Amino acid sequence: MAERIKIEPRISEQADGSGRILRREFLTRSAVIATSGCSALWMAGRAAMPGLAASEGRSAMRISEKTENALLLDMIRIKGDSESVLQAYLEAQTQPLFDKGVASSGNIYHMRQQNVPESTLGDGIFFAAYQLTGEDPLAVRSLEQPREQGRWQRLGLTSYSKIADYGRPDPAGDSPESIMIVISRPTDVGYDTLYNEWYTENHMIDVAKSPHFRSATRYRPEVQASGVPLAYLCIYEIESAYSPELHKGLMHWLSETPDDFRQEMPETPAGEGVLTLDIWGYCQRVWSGHVG
Repeated sequence: MAERIKIEPRISEQADGSGRILRREFLTRSAVIATSGCSALWMAGRAAMPGLAASEGRSAMRISEKTENALLLDMIRIKGDSESVLQAYLEAQTQPLFDKGVASSGNIYHMRQQNVPESTLGDGIFFAAYQLTGEDPLAVRSLEQPREQGRWQRLGLTSYSKIADYGRPDPAGDSPESIMIVISRPTDVGYDTLYNEWYTENHMIDVAKSPHFRSATRYRPEVQASGVPLAYLCIYEIESAYSPELHKGLMHWLSETPDDFRQEMPETPAGEGVLTLDIWGYCQRVWSGHVG
């Protein structure tokens, strides 16, 4: 049995001394910001990240000690009462990862805004992201296949190795209120290197410098255990709770704010961008826990 899982104060817990995950109140408060507060929201984070010259992208990247070198991402669809189903998921899927010493921490996020794909995935999409204690990509097998298919469905389960990060990532000690999740791949396999260099050394840093974003961590897929293939992953941690204004602020930053560091996406000879988006959206954190 792993050490008792510590839950942040905003999530209550009924303890029985067993170390099992019991009933919790999930974070469901609304994060909608009134129009009158949009200007203040936009300006508050302008100085959050330092400016970078075009040549500083590679040196800005690092491997943070607050994120493990491996991550497990479980993409699920929940039907019905999300709170009761999430409780069942925690007991059947999350707890064994902690008990076996496979994961050191985890966060579960509810997708609140979907930008890609164009066809809706539905309201009940959740991402469980686990920081793994080791670098064994086969740790993905520690999660059992769901038995309650009528209540929740696993859409994709993939283990990742970390490529690089920028900013102040801290998914365990100071879990972000919300995240922007991007799953992408090279448009053509022949442009994998160009796609990865541009995304890691420039684009993810550019996005992470925008207001209210505090970090970006990029991962390479290692083992696809089940469901649809999940490609390269980038998790952008956000200081505030989800709001539609976050996306408006990001688009303003990328299109209207001059920055000598920013580089346009490279193109193939056919005129296509080297990046293809599979999933892009904003998620609100609903659960967080860690062992220790």
